[in-house]
Formats: sequence, C-alpha cells, structure tokens
Amino acid sequence: NSKDKWLASTSKGSKMEKENPSKKIINLAIRTGKAMNATFNAIDFAISENGPVVIENNPTPNYIIKTDEENINLTKLIEEIINIKIK
Repeated sequence: NSKDKWLASTSKGSKMEKENPSKKIINLAIRTGKAMNATFNAIDFAISENGPVVIENNPTPNYIIKTDEENINLTKLIEEIINIKIK
C-alpha cells in the first residue's frame, strides 16, 4: 500500500485507532444518525483541517470484538440477546 493513497477500509490496509471522541464529535454523530433515521448505526469520521467530517453512516455495523481466544460479533450478540428476551 502506498502512503500516497487514502484507504477507507481496514480490510484494504487502513488503521483503526481507539478514540475518545469530543462532545463536538458525539453531537455530530447523534445528529447524523437522527438525520438518517437510524436506531443502531456507526458513523465513520475523519479529522480534517476544519474539524470532524462524516465519511459514512453504517446502518448495519458489523462490530467485532477481538480477544486472545475468539472474535465476538457484537451485532449478532445483541440480536441473540433481543431474541432471547422476546421468547
């Protein structure tokens, strides 16, 4: 991967970093989700010279929690919990 290319996917080699979002980013994420009429989603941001910029809204995020023993799909885990509660 060239350093000159911008990558938007970890599967293509970009890096995801832990972020403690500011109130400005949290509010932007909430406003973006509401504008998309989303109830469970992920908002991807980039930080530009002018501040945070929304790159995309993921209405069906696929959250994977990686541990030493396994990978846990958080979205599927939430669905399983909801299905157990409904039964």
